[in-house]
Amino acid sequence: MNSLADVLMNHYDGIVKYLYIGYARWDDLISRVERQERKPSDDFADEQIWTFLVGCGYAIAGEDGVAILTKTLTGSNYKTPTNPRICFEVLPIPPCKGEGEAHLDLALGTIARRSGTESGMELILILRFSRKGDPQAFQRMTL
Repeated sequence: MNSLADVLMNHYDGIVKYLYIGYARWDDLISRVERQERKPSDDFADEQIWTFLVGCGYAIAGEDGVAILTKTLTGSNYKTPTNPRICFEVLPIPPCKGEGEAHLDLALGTIARRSGTESGMELILILRFSRKGDPQAFQRMTL
């Protein structure tokens, strides 16, 4: 029987397609899972690993997994973003000037990696507006 770490490694490509890992490192997370598997602790309370494993479990199911996690966490059926992803250990832009970055364990929604950063995130708004002759025009904005 394969270990959990082996299963995660074997499904790496499928997982990372739907699970963006921000400032955490895949190899470090896998090493911590392997250590727990080799020498189990009765009170394994590593929040980051548990959050990572939950994210992997939903990501491995692809877009459906992202949608199920979104519904589970929010209680609503939100419209699936164009590129649905679960974001793990990310830093969103602070909402107010002068505030520091919040460290989010897990994020979902219409968000994208903030350019020039490793784990920074930004909200993407898709605005519909009307132009002469093009009533279905869309504009992508990032905040």
